Amino acid sequence: SRTIKHDATLSLNNVLYETPPEFAGRKVNVRYDPDMFEDGLSEIFLYSDDKCIGTAKKIHFADNANMKRRGRPSAASKKEPRENAAPDPPGDSLIHTPKNTISFSSMDRKGVTP
Repeated sequence: SRTIKHDATLSLNNVLYETPPEFAGRKVNVRYDPDMFEDGLSEIFLYSDDKCIGTAKKIHFADNANMKRRGRPSAASKKEPRENAAPDPPGDSLIHTPKNTISFSSMDRKGVTP
């Protein structure tokens, strides 16, 4: 018997398994073939009330680190609109130079060019 963590994972014999997100926070019974566990069990079965409700798959950390996530806000969506500001010119949305900065391209070997 295990309780699925809020990140939809569970641990079994120090191995982390990922479940469907709708199981987060639920208590389930875990079933697997113990003979297969020694060979690197990649999937376990989740039961509730003696009924199979789904499976959990072993997490491969290298694959999981590069996975795109849905539902997380991007950096662009966190940006708050500026009040009374002119719209950014088209094509320049990726290039933004903050005010009061030094441009090293305007410097020569002796210092800042006039």
